[in-house]
Amino acid sequence: MTRKPPVLAIAALLSSLLLSCAPAPPRAGPGANVPEGTLEGRAVTAKIDLPLHKGMLVYGNGEIDFAVYRVKLESLGSSIRRYERARITQVKKKGNQLQIRLNSGGRTPGLAGRNELRWILPEQMNSLGTLILVDYGHPPTLADMQPASVARVLRDVLEIDGVSAPPAAAPSAAPATPDPPPGARILSVEARPSRVARGKELDLAVHFEVKGASTGQPLGLTIHRQLYRGEDPLFSAPRTQQGHWSTGVHSAHFAFTVPSTAGPGLYRFKGWVSHNGKDETVEALFEVIAGGD
Repeated sequence: MTRKPPVLAIAALLSSLLLSCAPAPPRAGPGANVPEGTLEGRAVTAKIDLPLHKGMLVYGNGEIDFAVYRVKLESLGSSIRRYERARITQVKKKGNQLQIRLNSGGRTPGLAGRNELRWILPEQMNSLGTLILVDYGHPPTLADMQPASVARVLRDVLEIDGVSAPPAAAPSAAPATPDPPPGARILSVEARPSRVARGKELDLAVHFEVKGASTGQPLGLTIHRQLYRGEDPLFSAPRTQQGHWSTGVHSAHFAFTVPSTAGPGLYRFKGWVSHNGKDETVEALFEVIAGGD
């Protein structure tokens, strides 16, 4: 029998040890062995119908704007229905939000992003997926991103396999503080339909929340809208809409007929709400097609 040179024998032994120590590829079934302390790769069960694309917004305290949720569900349709199973394929920080993708959702169907797990549960019939945005009002901390903390925030949205959601901390007694002054913040904007023919009507909807106002003393706001093709604005000045609203979640609509001369392609719809000099813009995309000439 031919003996290997000592150097080759040692190299073969090291290669064998490295291969034996390398982590095995995770299984795609419901019982996948996901390391403790991680969210990516975990299977989940939906507790409510989840809208397509970027349809689910949850705040860091677990609250959901159900008025906006219903609008998203009606306009986008559902992706993962109540009691259906899915898998977390990506968890990513962006600004004040934690982005949680289920079944590679929020992108072109069937395409996963860079460094994103490409797992789909075989029993999950609808593989379009969705993107859940958790808004903390500040950049997510390491404590915010712990599986148990995320499970607590999403307690009304998802049940995450292998993660127990601790109960929310009981509020401590504190002296009463005066109510904050009335204010408003924009939640989202929508151009409906998202694919429109030239010469057809487009609904430019702005969803916003008003706090601290009453029916007797509604809050006066100015809502702004602007459309862009690339970086070029379509309106010489933003279209404005003024009104008074009481506390709650509201939707303001503006009908716009797409000119027959508009070039086909993607456009941006930017909306914002002005109050006390504060403006925060939100954008949405829509596509103009050649049909309808």
